[in-house]
Amino acid sequence: TGDESTVAVTADGANIVWAIKGEVPYYSSDKGASWTATNLPKPAVAYHIVADRKNPLKVYAYDHGGNWWYPANSARFYASTNGGHTFTASAQTWGPNGFNVTDLAVNPFKEGDVWLADANNLWHSVDSGITWTKLTAMATVGVEYTNVHGAIKVALGAPAPGSNYSAALYLV
Repeated sequence: TGDESTVAVTADGANIVWAIKGEVPYYSSDKGASWTATNLPKPAVAYHIVADRKNPLKVYAYDHGGNWWYPANSARFYASTNGGHTFTASAQTWGPNGFNVTDLAVNPFKEGDVWLADANNLWHSVDSGITWTKLTAMATVGVEYTNVHGAIKVALGAPAPGSNYSAALYLV
């Protein structure tokens, strides 16, 4: 299924969550010997799955909602507090963007610090996805019959010395 499948391993290594394109994600608590379906709904296309590096019970999932012609606000974020076995949907929704130009990343140095690139803007949550702040400096631009997408990929790493934020943020 190419690059639309994702795997996340919890911080303690006790759980693996595997999302395959077009399918409900599964989890394993026995290092892959057996797999159980999560309670997540079947995605429009695929889920991005990431594990919180500070809390082994937290796993996050983002369904980008399909292509732009899918229903408005069909992209959803979900959080798990039991190692990826079950998830709860955030109240926040986004417009669909199924061209595989969305991303989800978690700050490896701070619990509940999640970043989402929705192909238009960059979004930030410091409470495990309950609330979100939109950073709008990178919105999509229409250029003669096509769009040049805004924020499409996001990653976090070690902070610069003396930084005010606990991680370095990388954005495409």
